[in-house]
Parts: sequence; structure tokens; C-alpha cells
Amino acid sequence: GQRHGKGIMKYSNGCRYIGTFSNDKRSGYGKCWYPNGCIYFGHWLDGQRCGEGTMLYVNGDVFVGCWKEDRRHGSGIYYYADG
Repeated sequence: GQRHGKGIMKYSNGCRYIGTFSNDKRSGYGKCWYPNGCIYFGHWLDGQRCGEGTMLYVNGDVFVGCWKEDRRHGSGIYYYADG
């Protein structure tokens, strides 16, 4: 069957996701840990980052803002770790 509702998924590419699914795709609110050390928490649509979300980068930088089709899009604030 397909994943639907709240759940946890570990992907073959090393990503780990905790959040909601719809029709077997990340949808709604969730948190994802990437193999490169980045962490995203926020909204998803059809398996992609979409809507409000926050990305914590390995170097300490943080982006808080809007996402569309898995990319930063529109308004947001980028905080640099080094000030």
C-alpha cells in the first residue's frame, strides 16, 4: 500500500523523513535530515519542499522563508553563521 498520514521514512539516498504523507509522497508538515548534514523542517507538497520552511545548513547558515518545487522561492531571510 501507499503511505498516507503520519510516518517515518528512510530513503535509499540517505535522507530520513518524519512527517505526513499523501499518496505515498511527503505532503503537509515534516522534517528531513539529508546525508550532507542539512536539516529542513516545514511544509511539503507532492514530495517537494513547498510553502513555509526552514533549512539549517551544515556551515551554520539558516534560511527561513518560502519554498516552491524544492527551491527557495519568494520572500525569506537568510542568516549567515559568520554574521
